[in-house]
Amino acid sequence: MKNNNIIENILKKSKSYLQVEDEEKVEMGQIRIVSIRYRIYSIIMTILILIWIFNYALPKQEVFQSSKQNLESIKTEVKDFWNKQQKLQADIDLSLKIENWENAILECINNQQWCEQIDPEIKKNFSEAVSYLQANSLTSEKMTVDEKLILKNINEYLTKENFTGSAKNWEINNIGIWDPTEFKNNLYYVNVYLNITFENKDTLLSFIHNIERKINPQTDLRILYKIDEISYDLMSYEKEQNVDIYLKAFYYK
Repeated sequence: MKNNNIIENILKKSKSYLQVEDEEKVEMGQIRIVSIRYRIYSIIMTILILIWIFNYALPKQEVFQSSKQNLESIKTEVKDFWNKQQKLQADIDLSLKIENWENAILECINNQQWCEQIDPEIKKNFSEAVSYLQANSLTSEKMTVDEKLILKNINEYLTKENFTGSAKNWEINNIGIWDPTEFKNNLYYVNVYLNITFENKDTLLSFIHNIERKINPQTDLRILYKIDEISYDLMSYEKEQNVDIYLKAFYYK
């Protein structure tokens, strides 16, 4: 009987131990399951967050940055437009002022008179004022460019020792006029070649002065020239020379 009691006690303890061990195993298994679920949930949440970032947050940020850049671009364009408008208005005002002071400008540049009376703004932009008054239209219905006007300007203005008189101190040997080229906006130019025999340097200088330092009083014969090249032997300035001259005649359409 006593032995039976001992065996029963051992069995009870063994069952109790096994039950505790089984409970610990179950608890560890639950911990592992919870840990695995947590990691799965963490991965899922991470994936969802990444999906939200790439599909929502980043595009919104890009849209915001794009909108911000577009806004800055619009502000810049408005500012540029305002500056151009102000510049255009200033150019218009200056052009009207030049036209009103045309007679004084002609007297100043051709005869060195009335220079002090000219408006200060025109004095500040005097070279532009001279170019503005010289510019003309060389368009022609029958020709690409009005070559007759260029030839008339050369014969009746450039080749005069005194453009108000008729004296000539040189002889034109050859003239070449090229096709027009667009310079900027509605401004064009034609290349003009001249071969002229000058008696000496003074006659050459008179020719150059008619281009650079004079304005033709006859409005319809005015042409804005710019000298590109002059082939002249400075060592033989007292002798007669055949001189090649390359010009650009600017005009507007």
